[in-house]
Amino acid sequence: MRSILGLLFFVGLAACGGSDSSSTCGPSGSWAITDTRTSTSGGLCASLSATSPGTVQLTVDSAAKTFTWSESGHQFAGSIDLGTCQGTVTTTSDTPTADPSVTITTTAVRNVQFSGNSVTGALVANVTASATVTGLPCSANYTTSGSRQ
Repeated sequence: MRSILGLLFFVGLAACGGSDSSSTCGPSGSWAITDTRTSTSGGLCASLSATSPGTVQLTVDSAAKTFTWSESGHQFAGSIDLGTCQGTVTTTSDTPTADPSVTITTTAVRNVQFSGNSVTGALVANVTASATVTGLPCSANYTTSGSRQ
């Protein structure tokens, strides 16, 4: 899990591998990725890391057309188009704060395209709080790039 703010952790998610519809979409395995922030709505999101590298493990269930993205002991499920090798994951994670009555919630949508040993994509993260927190809500946009390890 990558630390994005001191108060919350942001987990990236992704999908598949193989570029033409006649090839087998086979992204299962370990991937090194980097998310690069392209814009924010301001607030606390403006202080998020400009780049965030990570290593993820992908497991594809071809019969179910789903995949599992694992990072730092957390698993997230997504859908995959085996013909185009494009995948989407939507996640929501809650992070407690020093104030037990306040929880920070990050909802992220990641769309990715795997082609052979490389991955590209985009990520949109929306950050909210269960109570009034200066700088929230906010959003951040990232591009994703990476390669199979």
